[in-house]
Amino acid sequence: MSTKTVRAITDRPVVSVSGVRRYKANKVVVHCLAMAKQGSKFDLNILGDMFGMGLFSIEDYNEFMQLIGYSVNGYNEVKKS
Repeated sequence: MSTKTVRAITDRPVVSVSGVRRYKANKVVVHCLAMAKQGSKFDLNILGDMFGMGLFSIEDYNEFMQLIGYSVNGYNEVKKS
């Protein structure tokens, strides 16, 4: 199988939180971690609905899809949303 590496994710912006420099959190990842901590179930369709309602930025949602290894063709459809 041939693979081609494409640099798709850039370094995260740095923000100051209570005087501590931190990488800007990805709100989709933060949401998923909170759901897991509560033992709640979630799926990509629910996350997609939440994105559609404006609860996540396109940047965070696209980055999340890249991080989980979403198919490139599917990702290209998400990017158009």
